[in-house]
Amino acid sequence: MTTAILILLYFALLVFALMAAYEMSPPDWHTGFDGFVKILTIAVTVVSAFMTALVGIINFDRSAKLSKELIGEKLEAAKKLERWKSNLTEENEAYGELLAAATTAYYTLAKLESSNWKKTDKTKVDSEMTAASGKTAQLRDSASGELWHKIWQRANYIAESADSISKVEQSPLWRNEADSFGALVQQFNRIVAEKRYPVDPGRTA
Repeated sequence: MTTAILILLYFALLVFALMAAYEMSPPDWHTGFDGFVKILTIAVTVVSAFMTALVGIINFDRSAKLSKELIGEKLEAAKKLERWKSNLTEENEAYGELLAAATTAYYTLAKLESSNWKKTDKTKVDSEMTAASGKTAQLRDSASGELWHKIWQRANYIAESADSISKVEQSPLWRNEADSFGALVQQFNRIVAEKRYPVDPGRTA
């Protein structure tokens, strides 16, 4: 929906730019088209720059909202952990370690947004995810293990991509990957919450 609106806005601005250029310097076979072309070129450049900035702001806002949601869910999970830690099973502990690794990978990769990614960050992501990967064997739900491996693969892809680009390209890379990668982590987060703290059907609020 947002993409369609942006496309319509872009074309509307282009039409406006064309009309403005025509009004300011109408093309004429006698005087030539130079003035009209120059004004139209400037107007199109301004429109394109405006749309690029607008898309960047929208992507940044979406990424920021997703990060806030993840932080909120992480804090809520931590509170529940304190209340229920005496009932943790081996599988629950495995879920906890896998979620911790995935969350650490997310926030480490999020340094790309501010162009602060370093070579050592890739090592951190690799070590955290590799160390936790064996815990997937303790999950009785194979779908949860497969989801976590998708997170691992995506984290590796982003980290490897980050190592092969310049600093100025780090932020655009994160804006392109944040939503899809964050959604995977968020999905696993919800699964962990459901596994650890299942809702009792007979319990009323």
